[in-house]
Amino acid sequence: MMAGRNFMMNKINNNLTKEKNLKQLNMGFAFLFLLAGSLQQFITVHFGMIGKPELGFKLLLTLYLSVFITNIFVHKIIGTIGEKRSIVLSSICYLCAGFASCQQAEFLLYTSFGIMGFGCALIWNAQNSVFLDNSASESLGKNAGTFNMYLWSGCFAGIVLFGLALKAYSFEYVVFVFTCLASISLLYFIKITDSFLPSKKVDKLSDIVKQRRYIIAAIVSAKSYFLYGLAISFIPFITSQTYENTLYVAVVSLVFFMAQAFCSKPCGTLVDRYGTSKLLFAGAITSLLGFILLIFSLHWIILVLSAFFLGLSSAMLIPVTMLLPKVIAPQKEQAAVVRLLMFGKYTGIIVAITLSTWGSIHDVLIVSIIASCLFLFVSKALCVSHIKRESYHKTDLVSESNS
Repeated sequence: MMAGRNFMMNKINNNLTKEKNLKQLNMGFAFLFLLAGSLQQFITVHFGMIGKPELGFKLLLTLYLSVFITNIFVHKIIGTIGEKRSIVLSSICYLCAGFASCQQAEFLLYTSFGIMGFGCALIWNAQNSVFLDNSASESLGKNAGTFNMYLWSGCFAGIVLFGLALKAYSFEYVVFVFTCLASISLLYFIKITDSFLPSKKVDKLSDIVKQRRYIIAAIVSAKSYFLYGLAISFIPFITSQTYENTLYVAVVSLVFFMAQAFCSKPCGTLVDRYGTSKLLFAGAITSLLGFILLIFSLHWIILVLSAFFLGLSSAMLIPVTMLLPKVIAPQKEQAAVVRLLMFGKYTGIIVAITLSTWGSIHDVLIVSIIASCLFLFVSKALCVSHIKRESYHKTDLVSESNS
């Protein structure tokens, strides 16, 4: 009887620890992305206004190329220092980039954004592992939606305050203040408890890329973050080119993040209820509508509506991307699948930023519409592969009972 009581107490304590980890993760990302979201959103606008329009785009490309390269070996770093230390180290990289952005030296800017890219690859791989380790199968969608609600709320608040502050203060001063605020994230991240799950995992991508369902999942990730790449580069750039006013940029951009902040949790809950394939299909249709609107007009009302639909689409797609590794993969392969999905994620962002840098508005919109149409077939393929709600319940329950 004592053994049974101890088992129940350990289970309760374990569940409390998992809930605490998720809360620390959510709050830490909310504060960190006060800086990261607003800095990425206004970097192209700032350098465009001081006569260096390509510098902002090149800094974003440097950031995400660094992320892509780091993602090749990031699993070794996380395996060596652990998920918690990886997240703490990553947040320091973000803060370094923030402080460096207070300077105008191009070499320092490129270096700092490269370092930020290293931290970006590290933090998202570690975050996804912490999220999966601490989420029960029956609440995966809800937890993914809640995380994104905190994340995008931080971005939303940051963009609003950053845009308003730029009306009264210099870009460098505003970045400095936001970097100081973002350092609060460290207080939350250091309280995360590392996972005690078995460490035997598949690390090599060559062991998983031959499986069709993992490739489909990577395409889902690429499409999901292609929207984000456009939101931090193309949308603010065309808004500033059309209206030459940071207030319009702030309004249009914050609508994208506002849609994310308010819709992510409900969309995550819908994933638990209806499954991944239906949310992916709905997300593809919504993004297609957002891009089609921009073909007809760049009036500020159309820009706002388009930003809302793209944000809503992203709120549907990104929670699905977060939980897919646990949906489609056994526990020992999940870390490798996370890394594969990160390659898809940053491929989508890099393609979006590259298009925004060198493509015309017409080119960007046509490619985006074609990508949205093709994604409808990917959603169908995901459904045919039987990747849906019932499958991850069975997989996760078996894994949890074995561990």
